[in-house]
Amino acid sequence: MPFASYLFVRSQMFSNCLGHHHTEIARRELHGMETWFAKPGTTRPAPPRWKMAISSGLAIFPISLAGNAVLGPYLVDLHFVLRTAALAVVFSTLMTYVAMPAVSRLLRPWLTRG
Repeated sequence: MPFASYLFVRSQMFSNCLGHHHTEIARRELHGMETWFAKPGTTRPAPPRWKMAISSGLAIFPISLAGNAVLGPYLVDLHFVLRTAALAVVFSTLMTYVAMPAVSRLLRPWLTRG
């Protein structure tokens, strides 16, 4: 049976099924930064991406400033790649465990407002 005929027969069979209709449920999985803003145990959607970008920028700036001021002099003699890797490890750890929890808690009213 050609594929087009199969589709026609299938559509005819399902057109007579009263009360059996499939409905789509939209689901959105959180990836990346969105998990920093989602309150555990709730189904509240993540804030708009522009608000997440502003919030993460507010968290990144002081970490970058302090990290470069404190660690910069000690890492200046390292190869560029090693220096960048060291700063990336420190910055991402501080972002995940210190800065983003504090910023998202501090800005929660603004982040969750429509």
